[in-house]
Amino acid sequence: MDAEARAALFYVSLLAWVGCVADSHELAHWFGDDSRVRGASYEVDRAGLPMLRFLLAHLELGSGASDWLRSRRS
Repeated sequence: MDAEARAALFYVSLLAWVGCVADSHELAHWFGDDSRVRGASYEVDRAGLPMLRFLLAHLELGSGASDWLRSRRS
């Protein structure tokens, strides 16, 4: 990619979550820290089984997480 295309990609990806907190409550409920799960989601293919594995691995049900779910994150 040339420098101009990389710059465009950078700024488009930067805008992906800027100011959008409409689903933060739900993300916090299911995954604990919504900022952490949003950031980590950029490291995985967001389609199919890779995304399903990611979601299941990060599932915490917020502060009400079971000991088993919390132990998986350690």
